[in-house]
Amino acid sequence: MRVHVATKSDITDGRRMAIEDAVRSAGYSIRGVSIVDVYIVDGVPGLSAEAAERFFSDQVAQRVVAPGGPFYRQPWSVLI
Repeated sequence: MRVHVATKSDITDGRRMAIEDAVRSAGYSIRGVSIVDVYIVDGVPGLSAEAAERFFSDQVAQRVVAPGGPFYRQPWSVLI
């Protein structure tokens, strides 16, 4: 099971802002940065998507996103 977790759009993501500032300060022109944490969970029989969402995301500041959904409007340029 893959669980993709991103900061909600109405919450300021300090990690994203720091990376954007660093990249721009280095002289690169970018449109923006998005950070998605990906958890790969194997070997846990019976782990539901709902339970994984509770375990791996902060329900106040984050949301679980699915590949192909609205969050993924652009192809990845860099995957780390």
